Amino acid sequence: MLSPYLEQLNSKKIILASGSAARKQILEQAGLRFTVSPSSFAEDLDKSQFTHEEYVKSTAEGKLIDKIEEIKQKEEKVDIIIVGDTVISFGDKIIEKAEDEEHAFSIIKELQGETHDCLSAVVIAFLDSEMEIIKQETFVQKTTLEFYPLSDEVIKLYIATGEAFGKAGCYGIQSTAATWIKKINGCYFSVWGFPLSLFCVSLIKMIEETGFLDE
Repeated sequence: MLSPYLEQLNSKKIILASGSAARKQILEQAGLRFTVSPSSFAEDLDKSQFTHEEYVKSTAEGKLIDKIEEIKQKEEKVDIIIVGDTVISFGDKIIEKAEDEEHAFSIIKELQGETHDCLSAVVIAFLDSEMEIIKQETFVQKTTLEFYPLSDEVIKLYIATGEAFGKAGCYGIQSTAATWIKKINGCYFSVWGFPLSLFCVSLIKMIEETGFLDE
């Protein structure tokens, strides 16, 4: 989808403000060339003050603001910043990453046999030479998943692989946790870490609205 724009896009300085290996791999599949430079945003917003979609969106936007301020202080020049954030929404809870094995077990135990939503927020920002935002697009992709029931043994063996850590909801759809999924409604890549097709659609829309690549 990005093919007609790739040469011009890849002549720009693009930053992925995330340390997620999944987001890096997914964006590379689109043909983009970029630098990985994670945001240091604390991700400690008060969840009680937001709907689940507003929370993940606000966290992603906080990462963008943090990264722009960092770049300004270093007096660097960046053309495009891409930010992502993912959480699991289960009932009235927002589930992020596990603190330890016990926490991971309790999270997966709660999700097994049930339906939950994966919410992935993306922020794309086009910047001018003063690092001011020319155009910003923010969206949240929701994907609904239903898990088969899981035994305690299966959960413990999965946690022992290390796959449960560093991921919202303590599972990776690109790992053996894919075998847990009874139903999925939405974007596979969004659950992996980044809603690739919606990102491409949004990026193309921004390009066409602003003429950014013609500058």
